[in-house]
Amino acid sequence: MVKRNYYKKSNYIVWVIIILIILALVVYFYRSKNSPSLSPIGECVFNGNEVCDNIDNDCNNKIDDGLGNYTCGVGACKVSDRLCARGIVRQCTPGMPSTEVCNDEIDNNCNGKVDEEGCV
Repeated sequence: MVKRNYYKKSNYIVWVIIILIILALVVYFYRSKNSPSLSPIGECVFNGNEVCDNIDNDCNNKIDDGLGNYTCGVGACKVSDRLCARGIVRQCTPGMPSTEVCNDEIDNNCNGKVDEEGCV
């Protein structure tokens, strides 16, 4: 009989743990669905202006949006992308120039001139 009581207690503990896990998941999904946006601490932090900090500052369900793009370089070296990514302001680094190729209508050596003399 002692064994039988032991198994009942252990089953009870297992079921309590399972119920607590399910309850925690329900609370988590409810909060994430009903919160305007999730910042790292799980809340929308309204301050009116979007800032590159990986938080939805204007509470529009978009993190670090509307901060613009950057462009640098010329010809084949031209690069464009989002200015802010994952809370980090990006630095623009142009692509690497290569030997100018004749008749391809591309500024391969990134000097602002297309198919100039000396191309191959």
